[in-house]
Amino acid sequence: MFGRILICLSCWTLAIGIPTWGLPTAASGQPPLLSPMAGESLSGTLLTLSIDDQNADKLLRQVLSSVPGRRPAGGPNRAGVDAAASLRSVWIDRHVDTGIPVRLTLVATPASQIVLKIASDADWAVFPLPGVLLVGRPAWVDATIDHLCPSAGAEERITVRWPTGSTAGEVLNQILSATPGRARAAIPPAQPAASSWLPHDVWPGGELIEVDRTLAVSLVLAQFEMGMKRGTPLKTLAALKPLASGVPGGVQVWSAMAPAKPFPLTYPAGDSEGLIRDLLKQKQPRSTIRTTDGKLLVLTTATNHREAIAAIWAAGKRPADKKRPGQDLVFDLKLVNKPVAEVLGQLAAADNRRFRIEPEAGLASEQLVSLDAKQETLPKLGEMVAAIVGLRVVWGEDEVVVTKPEK
Repeated sequence: MFGRILICLSCWTLAIGIPTWGLPTAASGQPPLLSPMAGESLSGTLLTLSIDDQNADKLLRQVLSSVPGRRPAGGPNRAGVDAAASLRSVWIDRHVDTGIPVRLTLVATPASQIVLKIASDADWAVFPLPGVLLVGRPAWVDATIDHLCPSAGAEERITVRWPTGSTAGEVLNQILSATPGRARAAIPPAQPAASSWLPHDVWPGGELIEVDRTLAVSLVLAQFEMGMKRGTPLKTLAALKPLASGVPGGVQVWSAMAPAKPFPLTYPAGDSEGLIRDLLKQKQPRSTIRTTDGKLLVLTTATNHREAIAAIWAAGKRPADKKRPGQDLVFDLKLVNKPVAEVLGQLAAADNRRFRIEPEAGLASEQLVSLDAKQETLPKLGEMVAAIVGLRVVWGEDEVVVTKPEK
């Protein structure tokens, strides 16, 4: 269940342009060139959290929702990448156990490292696509990337939501019939005649927010290890009829599709360049890396791309401002029956200070507290927590001390 989560929204992004270099883009059925940039805000957002027995998939969604950096309507975000760069949705392999309980306590940790920690503990792999974090078995994630449906050209970003109990066919029909735009208010009405050729798979509730329509279709088909044939119009998918094999003529199973080939993706250079080069120089087949205008163009396999992105995320980035977090930043803190000493210790650690409890305050500091506070500094949060049990916090230059006030 939900424990406590303290979120520090301290965001760092890297200004970067959109390269073309005459190379294939999403129209080839490969991930869009800027896919690695979709997770940039994760690396520069520091989160402090303590979670007890929360489902892994719910925690991943909560981490993404806590990351800033989404662009204003109609404009680019600070990285120079449009709204597709924000990871706002999670798409999870239907063959993994999403109910794995997670227990985490991390202080001032990049959100990218938290995502990797959650995934690695569950033996999952992750891959950023425009607007979507792809999560699942490593081989499935790689195959999904290799077999994305080829795009017809112009992007059509859609937002869809479906309730628990929806079938895969109903979700596909919502994707096919959704009106492009940013509307998020309501679940689209159920469509008549769900795609009858998809397995009758009942799904939990979910959403895809501002995701390209072709990519959304790819994600649905990937759950059944299928993809569209080149030239199949999206609008015909719902009405396709299964052949004797059980698969319609406009769709292919992965095993019948062409072997995967290396494809290019664009990465930020700078600190990441050495990391990427070191990782890929031993990989087979040999990867190609080109540097142009402060950007890296990497040609390699889906597996190597996934591992390169994971290496960048694991390294994380710290904000350029080296001030202590408690000086200028504000936090949200949600506690549910948590020991005072543990909470105050984590607040002190987040502000890079030592922590000490005076002997007379020891008993009271073991009491459990609940609190829901928003946009407060670390010292103020410490005062609020301590006051619940009648204690006092002295927030010194190098040390946080918990005492019991004299009567």
